[in-house]
Amino acid sequence: MLRGIGNSVAPLIFLGVSVILNIVLDLLFVAVLGSGIKGAAIATAIAQTVSGIGVLIYFWSCYEAYRPKKEDFRWDMANLKKILSLSGFTCLQQSVMNFGILMVQGIGNGSVSESKRRF
Repeated sequence: MLRGIGNSVAPLIFLGVSVILNIVLDLLFVAVLGSGIKGAAIATAIAQTVSGIGVLIYFWSCYEAYRPKKEDFRWDMANLKKILSLSGFTCLQQSVMNFGILMVQGIGNGSVSESKRRF
């Protein structure tokens, strides 16, 4: 959202803070507490959550014009129809792409299993 409105510096800063926090928490959970992979996963989740909350607070405090207002939560049938018509084509496109990927993967997997049978 921030990059979309032209602020590319703040997301980079929050990403850097998240990376540093993740490294520190990884060392704490894995090296000091001996939690292993579970500790690394918890550290990543904590770092991502802190970064997300930080971005949310920054956005909320610096961009008042983008805060949702009470009237933004009303249903507008014209907008809903437009969204559904556009999302239908997107859904169809993604379905065709994924079906194509599955077909290619099936062909690739089939040829690999046939070559194993020969040997």
